[in-house]
Amino acid sequence: MVMTVVDGSRWIVVDIDNTVANTNRELVRKFGGSLDEYSFNQVPQGFFGTSEGLRLLQDAVAFPDAAWALRALMSLGARLQYVSCRPAGALSVTERWLQVNGFPKGPVLTGLSRKCKVYIVAGAMRPGMVFEDDPVVAASITPMVGMVWLKDWPYNRKHPPPERPWPATVLRFDTWAEILHIALEARNGLLPKRSGRGNRKSKVLETS
Repeated sequence: MVMTVVDGSRWIVVDIDNTVANTNRELVRKFGGSLDEYSFNQVPQGFFGTSEGLRLLQDAVAFPDAAWALRALMSLGARLQYVSCRPAGALSVTERWLQVNGFPKGPVLTGLSRKCKVYIVAGAMRPGMVFEDDPVVAASITPMVGMVWLKDWPYNRKHPPPERPWPATVLRFDTWAEILHIALEARNGLLPKRSGRGNRKSKVLETS
């Protein structure tokens, strides 16, 4: 298989919460609960549109190396788009958070439902690479995008069921240091061979 680097005409789409921002940590601190399920039942409906909810989003810690990894990918010619199911009113907080935490500039979309997010990413954009934590979104967009990197969490480890494993274009990662390492290797012309498939980690940077 030929390994290629994202070229200047290709997009990388990046989810915010629990992909680059550790929002789960703030939610557990405030509401308790378990990370075994994607949705926190303890979070009141509309919470993230309140001043308290916006402060929680603002206080979320960026995952180590996430900003550097995205900058390294952009140095390969990638174009960046941030997408989020945060409420539309969280746009300015999100843009400020990205700036304060050193993330590369890119357009930011908020106020998306899960369904709308899937439509924009898989239907309108069809990017070469997506970084996501939601297993439902990942499964929905996989047929239409080049590669999905799934940020590892307990709630997405049980997806998909064993009889229907992830395709080879869905790769799980634990830390952004892994992505940074891969991007730097690609920038230096060192593209290693595939070492994993489906829901197993891989050390390959490629697009379809």
